[in-house]
Amino acid sequence: MTTKKQYADQCRAENPKPLYATMNGEQVELSNAAYEETITAWAEMRVEQDALETERATAETAAASGRTKLAALGLTDDEINALLGA
Repeated sequence: MTTKKQYADQCRAENPKPLYATMNGEQVELSNAAYEETITAWAEMRVEQDALETERATAETAAASGRTKLAALGLTDDEINALLGA
């Protein structure tokens, strides 16, 4: 899994200074502090997205495993769906 630092380094490499923001229709160059805040915020967002994706994949795997186990017990797809509310 990619770390926050790795994402920040990637972002800096892909978005070298100067970095601009559009405010009230005008392009404004970000200060060093604002640049670092932007990089950090983006890296944190990517780490959160990775965690959510991992959580979703884990839940899907658990659901598939449960369905397989119920089918091994001889339940039909309709019975499984009725039990699981799907």
